[in-house]
Amino acid sequence: DANDDGEARIPNGHDEDSPTRPLPTAPIACRILYDHVSLLQQAHTPELDPTSFQWSWSCDGRNPDGNRCGNVSGIDTVHYHCVYCSDRDFCADCLGRLRDPASGVRITACSPRHKWLRVPKLGSDFYVGMRAENVRIPHGVRTVGGDDKVLEILYDEGSEGEQEVVSVEAWRKKLEREWGVMEEMEMEEAEAETEPTSANPA
Repeated sequence: DANDDGEARIPNGHDEDSPTRPLPTAPIACRILYDHVSLLQQAHTPELDPTSFQWSWSCDGRNPDGNRCGNVSGIDTVHYHCVYCSDRDFCADCLGRLRDPASGVRITACSPRHKWLRVPKLGSDFYVGMRAENVRIPHGVRTVGGDDKVLEILYDEGSEGEQEVVSVEAWRKKLEREWGVMEEMEMEEAEAETEPTSANPA
């Protein structure tokens, strides 16, 4: 039913002549709108496949039941990379269990005496992609929350808050010099040139 102004009315009794009260249309309209928006969001929200990223990780820890942890890369999760072990990564929960002797979980993939680098989530600007021409220059590391076992990367910022960047090629050459990669390659090439070549059989 509706009055002369088009406003919906709810009868107060069974008698058609009984006074009516306004129907609360605003909450109903909001509820209908919310349901429609929720359905659209579910239909148009893509599911990301962690294995499709150019760079991904999976946790090397264990759950409280002793089974392998199933946490993997995500755009909203950080992970902790051991700076001593080769290719060992942990989610926050498993790192806590690894470091807590009272956790009752035996994790042998790493040592609680090691240190870990807190790596930002995949959705951050830390990841520039394989086609990037420039990269940010890291300034160093600092402890996270006063924990001297957990570190995070720092970047230099200019006087106006702009971060220092360098071309990927210049950054690669800088790393080669720091790690002596070019020297090793040059030594290997020199050794290969001085090695006597075996004579071909007649």
